[in-house]
Amino acid sequence: MKRITKTQKQIFDAHLEAFKNDSFDNQVVMGIDMLREELLEGKTVESFWLYVWERSASITSQLMASSHTTGYISEKGKRDARSFMKHMLNQLRIE
Repeated sequence: MKRITKTQKQIFDAHLEAFKNDSFDNQVVMGIDMLREELLEGKTVESFWLYVWERSASITSQLMASSHTTGYISEKGKRDARSFMKHMLNQLRIE
């Protein structure tokens, strides 16, 4: 399995920071092409992050990261989300 690329890491890090600070650039984008374009421009998309986060992080990680609880994002949660986002970005042909 290939490692995460520099571009993919930048996209992941930007989304993780936006999640921590609740400061996404866009809530939703329409269509795969528009999503790909937004991500390549360095913008963060909340719906994309939530899709990745909810499908990759354990319920425990999701509860801990909730702003209603500790707001702490575990290393396992980050690792799982990074791995799944890498898969999604590969599907979008963002390498």
